[in-house]
Amino acid sequence: MVKKAGASLSPSTYVEGGGLLNDVNVKWKECRFELWDYQRTQPNAVPALKVTMEVEDMEEPVDQYFSAGSTRDWMPSKDGKKLMSVGVARGINKTSNLAILINSLIEAEFPPERIEEDCTVFEGLECHMVRVKAPERKGLAPRAPRADGKTYDPTNLVVDSIIKFPWDKKGKMGEAASSEDDEGDLSEKARSLIMEILEKNPKGLDKKKLASVVFNALKTDPDRNEIVKMIYNEEFLKEGPWDFAKGIVGMYSPSSGEDDDIPF
Repeated sequence: MVKKAGASLSPSTYVEGGGLLNDVNVKWKECRFELWDYQRTQPNAVPALKVTMEVEDMEEPVDQYFSAGSTRDWMPSKDGKKLMSVGVARGINKTSNLAILINSLIEAEFPPERIEEDCTVFEGLECHMVRVKAPERKGLAPRAPRADGKTYDPTNLVVDSIIKFPWDKKGKMGEAASSEDDEGDLSEKARSLIMEILEKNPKGLDKKKLASVVFNALKTDPDRNEIVKMIYNEEFLKEGPWDFAKGIVGMYSPSSGEDDDIPF
């Protein structure tokens, strides 16, 4: 009997081939491979990574599915931790939703050397996720209109930035990560850096762009993830020595009121 190999989740092994969550902080509680039929909308189920997520400001966890190709090539292992080869495919299709998701993780600086076959390596990840336009896939029929006649371009839920890696011991989404003194030091460090960035960007930045700039500026800083998490906390932004209105962080102007537009 030929031994079946697990599918490597590393992007280096991908091959060429054919009411949604958006702009949210989430924690990946559990990751398992399952067969998924797109909520009974498709006649044939496909292998997919199911990520059970805790979503900030939501009471109940949410399951998100990321398809990984066809059952002609892959099937979930018995424990759901791996994809097992059942066909001739050499790697996960580069245009699959799973490949797009994991590539976004790599771009957000999840260490690629930690990604092998076992999907539980992602459990405990805290990150910010957004929707982006899905790539065009040749050979697929156009999306059918909804019952109300409206059509929408397909999108992919991807990782925009990482708040906390699974192996980090400090910090939980929405909670203090350390003692009050440590948190005070981090807050001051974050404020100083944000002010430096705003001086170079006098027209201001929306909080997602600001988080991205801070993330890149602190590449080797051990406090990077905690500081980025602060930027997604609107209470922190409202209390800073700058203006924050309608999602935009800008230099403080004495003439601006709490509900006024920032004069850029």
